[in-house]
Amino acid sequence: MGYLLDTNVLIDLVEGGRDFATAHSRFDEGGFLSVISTVELHAGAAVDGRVDPEMKRRIAEIVESFVELPFTSAEAEAYARTIAVIGFSRRVIIDRMIAVTALTNDLTLVTANPRDFRAIPGLRVEDWS
Repeated sequence: MGYLLDTNVLIDLVEGGRDFATAHSRFDEGGFLSVISTVELHAGAAVDGRVDPEMKRRIAEIVESFVELPFTSAEAEAYARTIAVIGFSRRVIIDRMIAVTALTNDLTLVTANPRDFRAIPGLRVEDWS
């Protein structure tokens, strides 16, 4: 079984809140991240209209150490099916896009905020809060 890391876990790794080597070794069976999380990470590196080069370097290091999964039409269809069951919420669009990436690829989602994912049917979640 593989694991998809939520953006909040990746941010913790980038910022050094969690030991990267220890966390990475946990995913011997497969560590993945969504391109959606990559977008969020890069957006977070932009401060006051410029990109922090050290943050950009750390993000690249983290992103390169996991397999990045795309958001394709398969994920878009899974998103639509999920919304049909649980309803639409603008507040959690990105979280749900990450969740359906985990579902579509049969991965367990690793997150520090499991409450955001409780409503997603069939999603396996590992709580790192």
